[in-house]
Amino acid sequence: MSKRRALVVATLAGSLCLGLVPARAGEFCLNAVVDADTNFFFHFQKKYPTKPDKITPLNGKAIFVDGGLIQGLGPAYGELLGLPEGDAGNSLGTTFTIGTSTGHAAIVLDDNGKMSGGGTVDFGGVSRSVTADIVDCATEPTP
Repeated sequence: MSKRRALVVATLAGSLCLGLVPARAGEFCLNAVVDADTNFFFHFQKKYPTKPDKITPLNGKAIFVDGGLIQGLGPAYGELLGLPEGDAGNSLGTTFTIGTSTGHAAIVLDDNGKMSGGGTVDFGGVSRSVTADIVDCATEPTP
C-alpha cells in the first residue's frame, strides 16, 4: 500500500472513531436542550474560554438526539465570543451538518459563571428555543 493511501485510510479510520475518543483536557462540551426527549450535544476541541472580548474559533462535532435516540452526528464549527465585562457572558455561534441538513446554533452563556444560558438552534427547517449548559464531556450520548 502506498504511503498516501495508508494516510488516507488512517485519517478515515480516525474520523470514524471520533465519537469513541474520551474527552481530554482542552476540550469542552455543550448540551442544548429543546425538551425532555430532544437535545443537541456539541463537543469542541478547545478549552472553554472565559476571557471577555476574546474570539475563540471552534471545531468539533454535533450530535442530534430525538426521542432519546441519536438521530445523527456530524461536524460543527464556529466561534465563541467573550462578551465585554459589563455583559458577563459568552456568545457561541456554530454551524453544523448532520446527514444532508445544515443547522445553526446561537447561544449566550451568561448564567452560573458563564456555564449556563439559552438561545436557538435552527435545524431541518425548524427553529427551536434551547436551554444550554457546559457539561462534562463524559456525558456525550453514545449509540
